[in-house]
Amino acid sequence: MRTLPYAALFLILAAVLSWKCRDNDDGRPRVLIFHKTEFYAHECLPAALAAVQEICARNGWKMETTEWGEDFTEENLSRYAAVVFLLTAGDVLAPTQEIVFERFIQGGGGYVGVFTAVDTEHSWPWYRQLVGAEYDGLMPVQPAMLSVLDNEHPATEGLSSTWERTDEWMNLKNVVPEVRVLVALEEGSCSGGKMGAFHPVSWCREFDGGRAFVTAMGHTTAAYSEPAFLQHLEGGLKYAVGAGKPIVLGQHRPFRQEQTKTGFVKTSIICHLEEPMSMSPLPDGKIILVERRGGIRLYDPANGRVQKIASLEVFHKNEEGLLGVAVDPNWNDNHWIYLYYAPAGKKYKALRLSRFVFQNDSLHLGSERVILEVPTDRDLHTLHAAGCIRFDRQGFLYLSTGDNTNHYGDGFAAIDERSDKKQYDAQKSAANSMDLRGKILRIKPLPDGSYICPAGNLYVEQDVRVYPGGQHLLYDPAWEGIAYPARPSRPVSIAADYPQRAEAWWGRGRPEIYLMGCRNPFRMDIDHRRGLLIWGEPGPDAGVADSTRGPEGYDEINVARKAGFYGWPYCVGPNLPYREYHYGTGTSGAYFDPRHPYNDSPNNTGDRYLPPSQPPLIWYSFKSSEQFPLLLNGTRCAMGGPAYYCDEYPEATRLPARFDGKIIIYEWMRNWIMAVGIDSLGRYTDMQPIAPNVRLGRPIDLFIDKSGSIWVLEYGTEWFTPNPDACLSRIDYVRDEAGRDEVVETQPTNQPPVVQWLFTGANGSFYRPGDTLRYALQVSDAEDGSLLDGRILPSDIEWYAGFWPTEVAFRRPGKRARKPEEDPVARGQKLVNESDCRSCHAVERKVNGPAYQDVARRYDGNAKTLEYLTEKIIKGGKGVWGEVAMSAHPQLAKADVVSMVRWILSLKDPPKQPFGQGTVLLQPPKGQENARYVFYARYTDRGAPKQLPHTAEALVWLRPVRLSAGAVDSLSKGMTTYERPLNNSRIRLYECRSGAFFQLNAVDAKGLKGFAVALEVSATRQHTGQGRIELRLDSPDGPLAGVAALPVSVTAGGLAEVLLEIDRKVWPSNGVRHNVYFVLRAGEGPSQPLCGVAWLKAIFL
Repeated sequence: MRTLPYAALFLILAAVLSWKCRDNDDGRPRVLIFHKTEFYAHECLPAALAAVQEICARNGWKMETTEWGEDFTEENLSRYAAVVFLLTAGDVLAPTQEIVFERFIQGGGGYVGVFTAVDTEHSWPWYRQLVGAEYDGLMPVQPAMLSVLDNEHPATEGLSSTWERTDEWMNLKNVVPEVRVLVALEEGSCSGGKMGAFHPVSWCREFDGGRAFVTAMGHTTAAYSEPAFLQHLEGGLKYAVGAGKPIVLGQHRPFRQEQTKTGFVKTSIICHLEEPMSMSPLPDGKIILVERRGGIRLYDPANGRVQKIASLEVFHKNEEGLLGVAVDPNWNDNHWIYLYYAPAGKKYKALRLSRFVFQNDSLHLGSERVILEVPTDRDLHTLHAAGCIRFDRQGFLYLSTGDNTNHYGDGFAAIDERSDKKQYDAQKSAANSMDLRGKILRIKPLPDGSYICPAGNLYVEQDVRVYPGGQHLLYDPAWEGIAYPARPSRPVSIAADYPQRAEAWWGRGRPEIYLMGCRNPFRMDIDHRRGLLIWGEPGPDAGVADSTRGPEGYDEINVARKAGFYGWPYCVGPNLPYREYHYGTGTSGAYFDPRHPYNDSPNNTGDRYLPPSQPPLIWYSFKSSEQFPLLLNGTRCAMGGPAYYCDEYPEATRLPARFDGKIIIYEWMRNWIMAVGIDSLGRYTDMQPIAPNVRLGRPIDLFIDKSGSIWVLEYGTEWFTPNPDACLSRIDYVRDEAGRDEVVETQPTNQPPVVQWLFTGANGSFYRPGDTLRYALQVSDAEDGSLLDGRILPSDIEWYAGFWPTEVAFRRPGKRARKPEEDPVARGQKLVNESDCRSCHAVERKVNGPAYQDVARRYDGNAKTLEYLTEKIIKGGKGVWGEVAMSAHPQLAKADVVSMVRWILSLKDPPKQPFGQGTVLLQPPKGQENARYVFYARYTDRGAPKQLPHTAEALVWLRPVRLSAGAVDSLSKGMTTYERPLNNSRIRLYECRSGAFFQLNAVDAKGLKGFAVALEVSATRQHTGQGRIELRLDSPDGPLAGVAALPVSVTAGGLAEVLLEIDRKVWPSNGVRHNVYFVLRAGEGPSQPLCGVAWLKAIFL
């Protein structure tokens, strides 16, 4: 086997000593030896460290060692000329540490990889290219013949053309053609090779500004006392060290890997963004992205740099902040960009659309020209700001604005007309023709800061120019002859048109309005060829319809070819109407008429009669949709994207032809992207997923670049906070080697996760009472990430660490091992983690909603509370924790919600011990000398499209070194027990005949010398005492790992300890755990009992 646990006092001392002298800079070149293998090391590691230390000393280099990824910082790595990955394995660096190491190599640093350095960081494409090959299995330790192919390298100078040596040889795959092979294996001289004539074992290459030397040799202790191998390794180190100067780490250049697989491939350019909201491409390929709290970043694909170029002072409470960005279509000439934001300061009560000069990668804040303001009331209105900006090819700017309206927890239409509740009345905004909120505006900005409201806007017949600071009032004389052309010149007929009121004048409204009746049109885009505006409309949260109020809530995808009214707050979804509702009395009125919407709210300052409501293209509720089944179910937030035309992009990089002419929509909460077909009349025809194999982290913005690739801005899992999965990412479509357009995509895979407990410097099966143990939990998943990179959260994992009751530790013959009983609320935790709850809640802190611990502290866990909170989750609501409403969850089964509530309430008194890691004093409770310390963890991954999730668990029992015979994991049948006095107490013994056994499961051999078995040969009980005790692996008749003779007799009143010493040839200390059987065998007279066994004791070296 390749690894075994640390026996590593040597390693600890080496690390401590190297750290102590780090500050003594005497000008010598420095070499950093990195030997992390996630708490495990190779058996040859001490010899390898000693050999490398001698090489460094001989060459005048200063060697320092570490097994901590935290040492990969800019300040630290800049002190070294080379870094050696010495027998590393696994995922050893966090993403931020990976970037620092990339910068080290890009600055001219050297790299040496020894043996399983090739088997390190499989999910890091840049590292795979640096190494130049990938691990593909091991061959047995055996002698083999090598060919030295290049004698002009420091690593091979002085070696003969053939070289015979013994090692554990490695097969490789995906060898990079650019590597310079120095030494190759002659596969005919050994067994197990599968590479044929080209089988490199040592090579070098120059890559990304630095130098790399790699050898797949060096997995035996003997190798590090072998002169020829040490000469070879020393030459590789000389090559990597080069001139020996410290490295200056420059700006990071992201790696662009040449893809070998086909289908959709996502590449994340930068993550850990702080609430990214919107982005816009520049003509030169750069991308400006904005963050809600005011940050403005620029990505330059030419050098891979992402830099923060400016920060606006913004009001970022509620849903406001820096919301939108767009680049002027004539940016090459005028260098203008547009931002939509809420300026900070109490005097400001509006969201602002402003123009800035952006030139030479710098935002000129002093160049701001305010184009338009959308008044809001920050003190009353907290929700729905929208804020998307788009330009069409005629130079018209479209701005989406939210209705700036709160809503009650019932999730129905917000139409409370009471004088002190106008913040709950969307008729003041979305349905108000003289208010800019709840609209999509269309203007053409002009150089002097004025703008044109074009003919064809909802209330404009001829172009209207609005000057800075200007505003058209309801009865402004400037409107004469310009207002909406359908405006009648006489009172409207009561019976034929609007039966609600006797008379009114049609057609007065703000000229900027293109579309109205919007709730929160958060993301929109334009189909330039067909002249369509596409937007997503997040809808209200009612989980079920109510005959007294109206329909359940729906999100919508809308497509508009001309100006119009889209229903809110009078109808939703496919024009399903709400009823008038009197909040003071709780009584319902008539249904609203979508064909003749009428706004008589006292909060309305515009026209009362509105155009007919237009239906959406697509609508869907919390539940699965019969009309649109691909949209899944759950919490909703619809997003509208651009149209995709294949002939606008290069054939080699565009999407397949099946996406031609489709409009793109996506879902912030459900993490999908869809391509939707429409006919010549703008009607829905079909739908298909885009990149179903790609995992997204809340896509909040999207655009198509000049190559036809899709750029996605991902907000991240939790609201109102930075997220590790908040990323700027690109989705490419990779064709097969023949360049065929239609590639059949393979079913997305979902690999099982890995869960394991790791212990530093300790045996993983036994403890000495009074010992202090350092432990850590490792959880990783190929698709989900790991605890290390922050993509798997502690709340995703069910775990337990502590002494387990003695009676649970006992197991009787024929019984399977008992695991810790599942926490009765563990299922609820799993359901919470799989739901949308994490977007609004965290265990220990407020996000959009309260922390789970705060909820648990407020409520008692009685049946009444359980029922109340269950209904609250299913139906939604607000008011208890402020005015932010919780979405309804009608798609959840009530039994599941009960489990979720039970878990939340269980957090009232959370455990104090740090999650998954720390130190523990292993002192069993008084009177429980056989108590075992249990470490248990279980993780269920998030699955993949059309793939079921996988669950992995790790259970480790630490036994006391001395274990009563009855406290073993299993006993053979037929034993009898008896008691006798010993040292002023009574002990229980197990009487054994030939063939009887005691079993311990999953025993770690690290540091074990053997076992002592305490027994008596009692004449009173007619014990024969003739025979032996055998130590067998994995079955009573398995490999014999040790044997000892039974004593013929034992001094009366005492016990004998028989030592079973481990035969390391049979049971090497290689990290593999075995079930161990202590089997008693008789020589003669098998029918007589041989002895009585009292306890077993592990003996350490």
